[in-house]
Amino acid sequence: MKKIIIFSLCLLFFPFVGCQKDTVVPEITITEDDVADVLGSTLAYSSKGLVWQMGVGSELADSGEISSLQKTSAAPIETTVTKQGSFGGYSFQYTARYRYEFSLLKDSLSFQYWLKGTYSTPRASADDSAWADLRITKFLGSDSCMINGTYNRLGTHTLRIREQKQFTSRVTATLTNVVFDKVTKKAMYGTIALNVSGESSTGNTFSYSGVLAIYGNVPASLILNDVTYEVDLNTGNATWVEDDDGGL
Repeated sequence: MKKIIIFSLCLLFFPFVGCQKDTVVPEITITEDDVADVLGSTLAYSSKGLVWQMGVGSELADSGEISSLQKTSAAPIETTVTKQGSFGGYSFQYTARYRYEFSLLKDSLSFQYWLKGTYSTPRASADDSAWADLRITKFLGSDSCMINGTYNRLGTHTLRIREQKQFTSRVTATLTNVVFDKVTKKAMYGTIALNVSGESSTGNTFSYSGVLAIYGNVPASLILNDVTYEVDLNTGNATWVEDDDGGL
């Protein structure tokens, strides 16, 4: 009888002893779909990504505000800008330092920038840093220019779709013969080789490589580990493309 009373008191005062279980945190794996969404936002015009910054470089190449003396001098020009804004489901804030140097005899502009900021789109948000070393050529007397060089981005991301995953990533890119329209501010042709690596919020690492191919006024084609997406370089939206064999 005494044992029964003691057991009852234990249940009364310690109702959860022996019943609690460790909280199990689901493993988070970063897939090609997740990376495609982040790459879309990283590159897009609307989130002030690489395409926007290529537009900044093309404007500098044609700018009448830069004197002919500065354009022909050997000294590089440096400037820092801070911008923020929002429209629709997009918002951004960044501080960028630009460094550029003209070589008009070679119809060439060396364009570098270092950027720190945040962006938010309907699909993802991020707090990251970016830096690029680009060579802009063939801009004299033309509505377009050609851009080659390297680009890097490092940051933390939160997806707003699917499982709303959180992860860190590093993007490295190599631009090859990207033709940029100075009037429409659109990348028209060319390729960008991409490598993306990082870690999810539960510690799972990932690494993907791929190529973005740009073909005029249609969505760019992104191939990641043999999975294909269409990427709108204005909005950053990435859409999975089914294989001809039905994805089998």
